[in-house]
Amino acid sequence: MKSRPSKPASSPKKNLARKDPPARKGTFPIVAIGASAGGLEAFKEFFRALPSDTGMGFVLIQHLDPSHESMLTEIIAKATTIPVEEVRSGTPIRPNHVYVIPPNTLMALAGGIFQLSPRGKTPGQHLPVNFFMHSLARERKSGAIGIVLSGTGTDGTAGMEEIKAEGGITFAQSPATAKYDGMPRSAIDSGCADFILAPKEMAKELRRIQHHPYVHLETQDAESEIEQPGGGESDKGEPASDKSGPEEHSDDSISSSHARDFGVLLTQLRKASGVDFSQYKPNTIHRRSLRRMLLLKIDSLREYGSYLKEHPEESQKLYEDVLIPVTSFFRDFEAFESLKTQVYPAIVKDKANKGTIRMWAPGCSTGEETYSLAMTLLEFLGDRASSFQVQIFGTDLNEKSIQKARTGVYRESIAEEISQDRLARFFVKVEDGYRVNKAVRDMCVFARQNVANDPPFSQMNVVACRNLLIYIQPVLQKKIIPVLHYALKPSGFLVLGSSESVSTFPELFSTVDKKHKIYAKKATASRLHYDFVQSYYPAQSALSIRGQALKSQFNDKDELDVQAEADRLVLREHAPAGVVINRDMEVVQFRGQTTPYLAPPPGKPSMNVLKLARNGLAIELRALITAAAKKDAAVRKDSVAFDENGHKRTLNLSVTPLGEKGAVEKGARNRDFFLILFDDVTPLWTPPKEVTAERRSKGRGAGDQETRRLKQELAGTRDALRSAIESEDSLREEFQSANEEILSANEELQSTNEELETSKEELQSANEELGTLNAELRVKNTELHDLSNDISNLLNSTRIPVVMLDRRLHIRRITPSASGLFAVRPADVGRPFTDIKLNIDMASYDLEMEIGKVLDNLQPVEREVRDLDGRWHALSILPYRTQDNKIDGAVLALQDIDAIKSARDQLARSNDFFRGISDTVREPLLVLDADLRVISANESFLNTFKVSSEQTSNRLLYDLGNGQWQIPALRKLLERVLPEKQIVTDFEVEHDFETIGTRTMLLNARTLVQPNQSQPMILLAIEDITERKHSETALARLAAIVECSDEAIIAKSVDGVIQSWNRAAERLFGYTAQEAVGRSVTILMPPERVHEESEILERIRRGEHIEHYESIRRRKDGSLLPVSLTISPIFDQAGRVVGASKIARDISGRKLTEAALIRSEKLATAGRLAATLAHEINNPLQAITNLVNIWARSPGLDAQGQAHAAMAESELRRVSHLTQQSLSFYRESSVPTPVNVEEVIDSVFSIYDKRIQAKKIRVMKRYRLNGTTVKTYPGEIRQVFSTLLLNAMEAVDTGGAIAVRTRKTSHLKNRAIRGIRVTISDNGVGIPASNISRIFDPFFTTKGDNGTGLGLWVASGIIDRAGGSILTRSSVRPGKSGTCFSIFFPAKT
Repeated sequence: MKSRPSKPASSPKKNLARKDPPARKGTFPIVAIGASAGGLEAFKEFFRALPSDTGMGFVLIQHLDPSHESMLTEIIAKATTIPVEEVRSGTPIRPNHVYVIPPNTLMALAGGIFQLSPRGKTPGQHLPVNFFMHSLARERKSGAIGIVLSGTGTDGTAGMEEIKAEGGITFAQSPATAKYDGMPRSAIDSGCADFILAPKEMAKELRRIQHHPYVHLETQDAESEIEQPGGGESDKGEPASDKSGPEEHSDDSISSSHARDFGVLLTQLRKASGVDFSQYKPNTIHRRSLRRMLLLKIDSLREYGSYLKEHPEESQKLYEDVLIPVTSFFRDFEAFESLKTQVYPAIVKDKANKGTIRMWAPGCSTGEETYSLAMTLLEFLGDRASSFQVQIFGTDLNEKSIQKARTGVYRESIAEEISQDRLARFFVKVEDGYRVNKAVRDMCVFARQNVANDPPFSQMNVVACRNLLIYIQPVLQKKIIPVLHYALKPSGFLVLGSSESVSTFPELFSTVDKKHKIYAKKATASRLHYDFVQSYYPAQSALSIRGQALKSQFNDKDELDVQAEADRLVLREHAPAGVVINRDMEVVQFRGQTTPYLAPPPGKPSMNVLKLARNGLAIELRALITAAAKKDAAVRKDSVAFDENGHKRTLNLSVTPLGEKGAVEKGARNRDFFLILFDDVTPLWTPPKEVTAERRSKGRGAGDQETRRLKQELAGTRDALRSAIESEDSLREEFQSANEEILSANEELQSTNEELETSKEELQSANEELGTLNAELRVKNTELHDLSNDISNLLNSTRIPVVMLDRRLHIRRITPSASGLFAVRPADVGRPFTDIKLNIDMASYDLEMEIGKVLDNLQPVEREVRDLDGRWHALSILPYRTQDNKIDGAVLALQDIDAIKSARDQLARSNDFFRGISDTVREPLLVLDADLRVISANESFLNTFKVSSEQTSNRLLYDLGNGQWQIPALRKLLERVLPEKQIVTDFEVEHDFETIGTRTMLLNARTLVQPNQSQPMILLAIEDITERKHSETALARLAAIVECSDEAIIAKSVDGVIQSWNRAAERLFGYTAQEAVGRSVTILMPPERVHEESEILERIRRGEHIEHYESIRRRKDGSLLPVSLTISPIFDQAGRVVGASKIARDISGRKLTEAALIRSEKLATAGRLAATLAHEINNPLQAITNLVNIWARSPGLDAQGQAHAAMAESELRRVSHLTQQSLSFYRESSVPTPVNVEEVIDSVFSIYDKRIQAKKIRVMKRYRLNGTTVKTYPGEIRQVFSTLLLNAMEAVDTGGAIAVRTRKTSHLKNRAIRGIRVTISDNGVGIPASNISRIFDPFFTTKGDNGTGLGLWVASGIIDRAGGSILTRSSVRPGKSGTCFSIFFPAKT
């Protein structure tokens, strides 16, 4: 049994409820219904017969047109009361709902959530039913139900096979009721349909099974619930689980009735198949039994057991269901790649294999894994495959799977598992799908085999036992793993599944690849023996005793329970000595001092209690143990005589079964453990001798003779019984030894038989090789004869003088034409070649030395020589090589090259002529052949591109430099020059050349034909236009600059006619370019300034530059504007003035600025004058104040005079205060001084006190500086606050309010800077948002002629110079208008 690798399902998510709360994953079954053509009628028939409370979720997968909206949801909703909706990605599935696939999508289920993906655009069959059923099988396992209705094609068959493999239920519409029977018939023919019904009958069947416990099994991987041999968890999906509702319970609570019924099931299964499943994991068998019960409408195991007895064919069906084939090609792809990198190279390098590679795949199912091994091996061997004899054996219990593996035909869906390369190489397309090609099938041999009992294969290089051990229990695993070790060669490899391990046998295997579970065989100290005899296993329930069926051993938990019960019994019986034995009479625990009663016998060690018993206790113990097992109750025998070292002792023996009382009646096996107690009751008191003598005397007489006879008979009986027991034990040991010897002999005979078969095969192979060799020799002889004739004819027909010499330089063979130049004849064969006088001028050559060099260096030599008539010949001297690549002389050949030599000289002269012309041309030139390979390049090309002739000649044009000429368009043009006789003109190439940087080249090409040359050539001329392009670019850039300039730029002729006119000129003067160009520039001048133009032109003609020429010009609308002109002459290449360039700037803004600065200067002058006047008035004012003060103190002054004096004194103080304020306002210190900001603010308020009172402005002050000062210029600070407070007074209406706040704080953007912050706010009209960003610009004002626009600009500059900042916030909303200025000054300025 094998299982398909499964992708881990995503964890279930909490779904949003619409009506019913979402069920947990696995608590309700899901029905996938697939259909195509004719499916609509079947859908409606099905749902009309289906109740609305099945507790199942229904998913419809219909083949839909990808380009149209589907109406299937609305149609189905009319046929049923169950809610129907079209699936959206992320929709949770819920019971009692119907979900419809949307068009142009593939749909899957993961974690109870629908996942949609776009339908692929690649050509091929669209199989949405298979796609969804595949995900459903992995998601719900036994809770998956698949239905295939009317339709054409085979979609749904593979999905139904997977659902059935995972333990789900499958339905197919009966072909007679289907409008199109392609899809249902395909499912029926594949054997994956459990029910073949009409749609309405399917609905009835679903109603029957909706409450069956099998379809509500938790969907979890079977292997995650079973102990793995390596201690890990399985990640393999297997269509079985250990949860089946009320039919199953925990290990410790399985009822005996279920165990007995399950035992009957195993018995029938063994009778039908010949396979004992008692050592297989019971979960799979139990779940498959429940599935068969569901299909047969049987509700209990007992009924199913009876059904199996009455219907033997059902046992076969259950057997096939248990072994249902689930596998795939290249399962666990990385493991097969690891074989190619770690295992196959080692096998090929191992010379002990002698060109033979043998592999075995136990549990091969339908052969996919076996063929995968063959394919990967062929891929690795490549061209060397023919050098190896490859045998791959695949075995399995399932005969149907073996038959399918032999045919090698698989459905079309395998294309999803196998790459296109492998599909094309190893498969052939047939009507039913794909078939493994014959070459691969011939390598693979398939047979039915039970690896647990049947003899294994041997001498294997690889045993791939993947995902088989996870289905059997540890006891059987411990038997199979040594069998696999036996099957391997000493250098063999074992490959297991990802959840399997050989960790319990570290002495047999070493790890090669831990991740992919590849192990190498270890050598063992002695030959291992295995029991391959088919044994009869009693059909015992795997559920009845978890100690054997689930654990197979006396585990720690059982041992503790037995020990605890034994302790209680021993304590109750005053702790006599005893032992605990199992049902095989093996001692598993000693209690107390048992030496007087038990002792090890001589010979082979044994823990059998009967062999350990001393002095005749074995007979008594055997009888008591048998009675205790039969009665399932404690038995006891008192006063058992026992002889200990000549002393008579009396024992009370008791045997008590351990475990739950009454287990036999409940259907379990006999007890597994028994407690044996030895209670010594020998009296401690011995009667006096007198009493003893008296008794003896009375007892003598008639009974003495009978007593002696009985004692003798008893002693004889005991001796006979002991002898019989010993004989039986000895005979049993002899039988066991003989059996082992027979098995060993059988194994040796089997190995010998295999060796003989191998030897026979080798002899046959050797015989075949000899026959082949003989045939090859005959063919070779014929070939040599023919070759000799061919060579003779070749030498006789050739016109080339050839002389062959041996290593001594004796003539070996000549051609007829050699008699002329070499002056040799056939009679000279065998003569030294040096004795021949040649008709060749060899004055400058030492021919013998040249031949010696060839023989020494093994390199051919070519020389141009002249004969005595002056004709040129090419002399070639080559080493004479034998067929086995040995040098056995030399070959001399002459070829007439006189015509070639003349043509070459003529060509050289032509080339020199052409080279002279091309090198004279300044442009780079290339001459190319038809393959665009460079024939020559002129000096200009070499110099321009800074390359040498070696880097250019005989190279393809596209390989020059860094591939700069690899341009598809250029290549296309050049390839058409010769065939179509086209001309390439002005093809532009811009590239970053390797040696000269980025350049722009202009290419021209044409055909170049020479009179004496058959092959035409291409002449390619290259012109560097980089500078020209730069100039054009610069001109374009200049034109763009002119066009985009903010200043009016005008070009005019020497006569004052406008020649160019940019956009800025249009904006400045109002004329468009069409209106201005061609007219006199005087259209821009007022009449009174026209005379300026003649003066300007005169200066321009003299070549003068005119800069900052200020004048007045007139716009198109007649308005005047001040401009500043910059005029430059334009010269031609001869230096003559041909025109002028004029730049006109609007200086009206500058004029306003200058006027404002003049007014500001006047104000500043007035201020300084006021300060001077205040200073001059201050001195006489002090004198007047003193005089008024003296006058007020005159004693003769009446009350009215005193009042007048007081009024005069008050007014004088006010005037003095005003003068002081004026002085302090305009007096500026030369260095920064500490300034009390709050005092400055108060002084400003005092200056404007009259204005404040006149407008009834409320002034609110909140000072929190506590005398803190900033170091700055007092006058500048006073100017800042004066500007801000004056603007606030002007902004508020009568009765308005102004608030001033001061506080210590940090800079908003840098908290490390400490300082003070002053906030001045008012509730005036506010500043519009559009003006906020401009209020600090110079000359911007909202006061019209009453403002200069310099106050806030100056204030902002002062604050910036002081290192501070000013922020503004304002609003113009009615009722909430006002402005707030926040000024920050750093503490140290």
